[in-house]
Amino acid sequence: MNKKIRIYLFSFLAVLATLLSIVVNQNQTDHSKEIIELREKINTQIGQLKEYLEQQRPVFKNSNGPRWQKAQPQAPFYIHYYRNDSLISWSHNDMPVSRFIDIHFPSEGIVHLQNGWYYSQIIRNGKELICGSFLIKRDYPYENDALKNAFANSFNLSLEASSSLEQIKGYEIRDIQNKFLFSIIPNNTQNLSELAQQLYLILLITAFGLWLILFFTLYKSIKNRIRYLIPVALLGVKIVFVYYSIIHFTIGLSAFDPSLYGTNKWFPNYFEYLTNIALIIFLLRIINLEIKKSANNMISIWAVLLSIAPFWIFIQNMTKGLVENSSIPLSINQIFTINIYSILALLSIGGLTHSYYLTLKTLTKKLFDAKRKFVHVIIVLIVLHSLSLFAVGFSIDSVIMVLLIVCFTVLTAYQSLNSNKNLALGLAITTLFFAVVFISNMLNLFNIDREQTNRELYANQLSTEENVTTELEYAKVADKVKKDPILTLLIPSGTNMSHSEFEEGLERRIFNGFWERYEMNFHIYNSLGESILGGENSSHEDAAELNEIILTHGRPSEIDTHIYYIKDNFEQYSYVIRQEIVVADSINNLLFITLRSKKIPEEIGFPRLLISSKADVLESLENYSIAKYHNEKLVINYGDFTYPSSFD
Repeated sequence: MNKKIRIYLFSFLAVLATLLSIVVNQNQTDHSKEIIELREKINTQIGQLKEYLEQQRPVFKNSNGPRWQKAQPQAPFYIHYYRNDSLISWSHNDMPVSRFIDIHFPSEGIVHLQNGWYYSQIIRNGKELICGSFLIKRDYPYENDALKNAFANSFNLSLEASSSLEQIKGYEIRDIQNKFLFSIIPNNTQNLSELAQQLYLILLITAFGLWLILFFTLYKSIKNRIRYLIPVALLGVKIVFVYYSIIHFTIGLSAFDPSLYGTNKWFPNYFEYLTNIALIIFLLRIINLEIKKSANNMISIWAVLLSIAPFWIFIQNMTKGLVENSSIPLSINQIFTINIYSILALLSIGGLTHSYYLTLKTLTKKLFDAKRKFVHVIIVLIVLHSLSLFAVGFSIDSVIMVLLIVCFTVLTAYQSLNSNKNLALGLAITTLFFAVVFISNMLNLFNIDREQTNRELYANQLSTEENVTTELEYAKVADKVKKDPILTLLIPSGTNMSHSEFEEGLERRIFNGFWERYEMNFHIYNSLGESILGGENSSHEDAAELNEIILTHGRPSEIDTHIYYIKDNFEQYSYVIRQEIVVADSINNLLFITLRSKKIPEEIGFPRLLISSKADVLESLENYSIAKYHNEKLVINYGDFTYPSSFD
């Protein structure tokens, strides 16, 4: 194809892709059409509310109030009937209003209550009034899976926005009489569907890649040194844009979210990572082109060879960042969760490796053209790559890595020396195969390291269960515990209550809800340290043991000194509570409550193993590195199970 035609073609495609990305972004930031539709729906609902209230006027003729005395959730609007400033009847229970008239409700127009924005209208008859309302948008103080600050279903607005009674900014919503009601202020970032985000990312990367192809085509067509301005300008612009964070996007795209990928200032998000890699590939192709055009200047060739020698360290850092500093699935264990981000990540590493392969092949060809011996070239290349890899640490894995790179380097150099075209394709595939194995091996090693690190982190979280909320919750129920009738009356009277009945009763009456996150055990002893529960084989030593745990391993809470945090997770206790129970005859009983956390992060995912020997334990420690010694007792945690073993 003619160079001019190629330039025109890539110019057209680059501009087209850019315009498409701008149009998509504009469609996501221009919400005028949705706002107009919302305004029409609200005005329609206002008209329907007015008609519905007129139908309720006969209520005033009945001196006993409305005909409906109970909530009617099927009613189309929220209806509240007031008499003498007091709420008498209402149709729904999910609109939080006071029993008495206040400055906020009932009122006409937009009213902002504690759980949302409503529109209300009123009809009056002396000291009686009926207020009709409908929901516009939920507005909870916080959100979770059940509570969402979204517009009412009848309005079906996909826009994520806040509401305001000010007219200063945002989109104004007015009624039929053009009276201002409220403003809608769109969020700076609008969340798109996952598919839309991925398609938009592909569009952006395609546009960026087409521009690079266009600039590369222009670079090849320019004969004088002015062409050097192209890569220098692109590199300079890229550095300025990344360093000063000039590019900002208003749509909610995961590729710009550091939680998806973020390593440092130069690789702050996944989009910048992809564009940086694309630019590096572009520069490698230019270097390759310049080497082919240049004369056999050995100083320049060796300089370039030395400059690209740390390539495999760079690849190692890139793959490490993709695994450790991102939520992109790149493990074979996550094969069914692999998405477009995973594919683009692998393609980026593959494209980078292929560009390096072409550059190395051109360099070695130049060396052979300059009559350098094959053995000498191979030795130099192996030494350079070996030093660059061993610089990051020596291990069996690094030796394997070096062997793979040696095979890659030798085959690349051999292709430069060999002129047999029949072997060219097979050699190229074999060479790149070693690079693929190298990259796959690195991804696997980094995924294993990440998994083990996460498991250790989650295991540490299990053993560090200090939680101020737990201490506050106990402070709230402490008085209930002291005054509990079972503890203060039935137990001292000698009632033969079983241990299980005692625990079930306390959990049912007091320790429910929040406390379900703990495995709780209850023990009660008299002043002599003897259990006063029927059928329990507790002794003085049991109470003494719990006291010893508190004394040796506990730290009293600053909120309530009866609850003790177990600092070293001894016996897997998170907390131990020691509460005195004073009965009518002034005899003190001691109630002990032990708390073990039920929180087992699913990310740990340990298999259930049977441990029968010391060798099994040592193997388990080597594999998972999760163990704690408590008074010469070895405790190993696997998922929901705990395996204690002791050895001489």
